[in-house]
Amino acid sequence: KASLTNRKGNSDAGDNGGWTTPDSWDGLKRRLLHAVMTEDSFVFAMGGHSSSAGHGNHFQQSYTLQVQWILEAVFARMGVRHQSRNFGNGGLGTTHNGIGAGSIYGPDVDVIMWDSGMTEGEERAKDLFHRQALLGGAKVPVLWTEAVNTAKFFHINAGIHVGAPGTGHYGLVQAENLTHLETIPWAERYMECA
Repeated sequence: KASLTNRKGNSDAGDNGGWTTPDSWDGLKRRLLHAVMTEDSFVFAMGGHSSSAGHGNHFQQSYTLQVQWILEAVFARMGVRHQSRNFGNGGLGTTHNGIGAGSIYGPDVDVIMWDSGMTEGEERAKDLFHRQALLGGAKVPVLWTEAVNTAKFFHINAGIHVGAPGTGHYGLVQAENLTHLETIPWAERYMECA
């Protein structure tokens, strides 16, 4: 029976670095290894709302472009062309792009992420995005999503590899006052404030 847990077995992994299933983790490793061995591409695409698009920040500061910035040099050293595609839209959600997923996100997507919870709460909208992403391309992408019920459905019923991002806040110390703040390691300061 498939389960949706993080690698340490915690099913409530939202504050951790995210979650995936053991089978999905193995599938992602195989996909990465295939890209390296064949000197193929590795494509990450994201569909979502204004926050995931990076509105309010410089476009290069969106997390999709940060994925590109971090992984591109690593993949290049291994002969893999990496590309991250940000298709976030302010106030629109993902339904309109989901209908043409293969043409809009591209037929070569390895990992597709849905991050539109702020504008799309209906299960059928989440289902449409993910279903079209699976059907639209030459590759069956890993579904990296905050739509847990949709991910669970596709993983259990079709063996699709799935996972989700987390906040990464697990274990961060919450500063009680400015004096306490000075005792917290510099990189953790201001992450959790009372």
